[in-house]
Amino acid sequence: MIYKNSKLLVLLNTFSAEEFRLFGDFVNSRFFNSSEQLIKFYDIISKHFPGLTHLEKKDIFSGLYPNEEYKDKRIRDLLSRMLNLAEDFLAHYELMQNEVTKKHFTLVQLDGRNLEKHFVAVSKEFDKVIENNRPIDGDYLLSKYSVFRMKREFLQRFVALGKRSSLFEDMNAEMNMFVNYTVFRILEYGVFIYGQKFFFNENYEMKLLDIIVEFINKNPEFKIPIIEIYHKMIVLIKNPDDVSIYYEIRDLLEKHKSSIHRKTLNSLLVNLFNYTKIESIKGKPHLKAENYRLLKESIENGLYPREGIFFPENSYITVVSTGLQHRDFEWTEKFMNDFVKLLPPERQENAYNYCKSIFNYRIKNYGEALEGLARVSIDDFFYQLRVKNYQLRIYFETGEFETANTCIDSYRHFINTQKYLPDHLRIRYTNFINLTHRLVNISLGGNRNNLFEIEHDLEKLDPSKVENRTWLIDRLNTIKNA
Repeated sequence: MIYKNSKLLVLLNTFSAEEFRLFGDFVNSRFFNSSEQLIKFYDIISKHFPGLTHLEKKDIFSGLYPNEEYKDKRIRDLLSRMLNLAEDFLAHYELMQNEVTKKHFTLVQLDGRNLEKHFVAVSKEFDKVIENNRPIDGDYLLSKYSVFRMKREFLQRFVALGKRSSLFEDMNAEMNMFVNYTVFRILEYGVFIYGQKFFFNENYEMKLLDIIVEFINKNPEFKIPIIEIYHKMIVLIKNPDDVSIYYEIRDLLEKHKSSIHRKTLNSLLVNLFNYTKIESIKGKPHLKAENYRLLKESIENGLYPREGIFFPENSYITVVSTGLQHRDFEWTEKFMNDFVKLLPPERQENAYNYCKSIFNYRIKNYGEALEGLARVSIDDFFYQLRVKNYQLRIYFETGEFETANTCIDSYRHFINTQKYLPDHLRIRYTNFINLTHRLVNISLGGNRNNLFEIEHDLEKLDPSKVENRTWLIDRLNTIKNA
């Protein structure tokens, strides 16, 4: 029996009905396939599509080789050949949808055949495709450079050496295109790496990035809009207190968003979202509303990140958490229910359980929240942090202070043993645990005069160094007024 976890069935189960039909055309094309067995094999598979769960090997064999003794190796070979054909189909399918790549390969062939008129005509079509159908990203900049270089190298063959007066001018333009592509990619890498440093305790030296930033400062003619935006992102990351840079980037994105590739635009919006979130925590409250505006507009306009065909699990949790913090319950619940289907199938249940739990917490269904948190698989340290965080708050708010103390001990041990947890997060969560512990002790009959010390310590601490600071202040005031 061929099970659904076989490579072939796993791949075919990702095909849409239209893709599977086109794959049939591909299999039946003598240009791509000359095997009658594979054509018949496709017909057998098509009777079970969609939802391929299993195929009986012996039934397939008898359908392909009637009156012959069953041989498993022949079926295994057939599966391997069909898998190769399906993979070839995906490459062809991608090529047919990518006009730039098609034109590029056409030019390569015309170049090799030394067909000047054909080459000139196709290269002009290529220019139009690049300019009219390609929003700007790294691939656009690379394609523009590649076709210009191919044209220059090809056409100079047909000009006498003494008449190549425009050669150096063309080569200079070509170099500038290559510089634009290289600068863009390095800035893009830099923004991504700096963005990850907030979440992971890793340090990277990026000397080349500093050189590129300085190069842009000294050579403003290379500041095409997308490079200018990325350049300002690096400057903002290095100078986070200068909020005016954020607004400059926001305005540039609004002005040029129609010409920027969606994937690039998504990446930039994620970085702006993270910036406004971090800085609002640090004590810039006007960025809190800006943070939520960015998030809702990105989701509602389809400008959200994807990992392959899936919505990222961490982004799903971030959207729900942020919506709940703003008490936008109706919008958040709709998002939670609609977008869970876009997560990787194996992650859907866990992410939804967690988000439903914190939703219940926010509407004070504490029992259901705790039950949901108990079902969450804490398979990485971010999940563990999140679950322990909410469990502790629920135990405190429901007056289960002894259980809260037990939770604090477990929480503290976990924080101290996570070597990959960034130091700034370790400090934030440690301060939260310590302050909550002091509030728990007072609630268990400790000296109420300590409330003033806790209040003083909270005011003295940098807001960015205390997790759940607003919650701590609310709990403190509740105890004081009791």
